Amino acid sequence: MALNSDNKPIFFSLPDHASGSADENDSAGSWNSDTNGIEIFTAPTNGAAVTQIIVTTDAAANEDIFLYILDGSEIINLGRFTIPDLSGTDGTEPVYNLLTNMTGLPTDQNSNSFLPVKDGAILKFSLQGTLGAGEVMEIACSFMKTDS
Repeated sequence: MALNSDNKPIFFSLPDHASGSADENDSAGSWNSDTNGIEIFTAPTNGAAVTQIIVTTDAAANEDIFLYILDGSEIINLGRFTIPDLSGTDGTEPVYNLLTNMTGLPTDQNSNSFLPVKDGAILKFSLQGTLGAGEVMEIACSFMKTDS
């Protein structure tokens, strides 16, 4: 738990959200690289606790992505994920929640997993391949932040 300058605990109490998207104009990235990375959000002062990372796409084929945190020049790889085709867009394939497919995350008092992201670090993703003409992938995250 973070402490303020008076050594009092800082609690995450304000919900917020952010998103990033890719389309056919975005080039492929690679594992352990920030080349062609797409920003989802930058953690605010005192950091954030990401509670959901939801992916939707209208891509006609499964798409692989790399999810990572960029902390200065350090890349913290979170995983490679295969996003099912048409996730959350065609009525048959649900949205894809990346947090439910990650292991080793801390949990809150209700046993819900969350991803801690420190102050100023950037949550990003990159495509392993490229999307087809007119195809889009959207990654939205919900997070808790402090009021200071």
